[in-house]
Amino acid sequence: MNRLIKSKRRIDAVGLTLTVLGAGAAWFALAAPLKASWASTAQREAELGALAAQATQIEAETHALELRVADSDKLAAQSSLQARPVSDLNSRIAELIRTADASGLTPSGVRPGSPVPDGGAVRVGIDINGAGSFPALTGFLNHLHSEDRDITLTRIHVSRDRTATTFDLGLVWWASDDATPPGAEDASR
Repeated sequence: MNRLIKSKRRIDAVGLTLTVLGAGAAWFALAAPLKASWASTAQREAELGALAAQATQIEAETHALELRVADSDKLAAQSSLQARPVSDLNSRIAELIRTADASGLTPSGVRPGSPVPDGGAVRVGIDINGAGSFPALTGFLNHLHSEDRDITLTRIHVSRDRTATTFDLGLVWWASDDATPPGAEDASR
């Protein structure tokens, strides 16, 4: 019986060793790759979360840019130049003379050029010469720049002698063709 007990102990020790070896083999064969796969999945989920956060940030930036473009379009539409018809040339020249007088200048000559089609507008050259002080001339030019957006300064000549300061200005008035009603070019956009 002692022998049987010793034999059983050996069998139990061998069985226990085989069980431990089998469990270790199962761990390295099945559980370790599964654990590595879970870690890899967790890493991918973290990367996916970071990418989703980036996509949300890009979407927000895109939306902000779209709002800025819409605001710019609104400002452009509000500040768009409503060109007057070229048939208003005489009244436009009268306005320029009144502005020059109000600035302290004395215009002595105004010569309009012929209307020239230029894209969707009509360009009319206007030469103005006269006399006045330098501060009056700069005031007139500042007014043209800030208020008369349909006028472009193309030439300026200023001379001064002992008695007076004289000027010769080349301007371009941007008008619309008489055949095109004002604002019609905006409606086609």
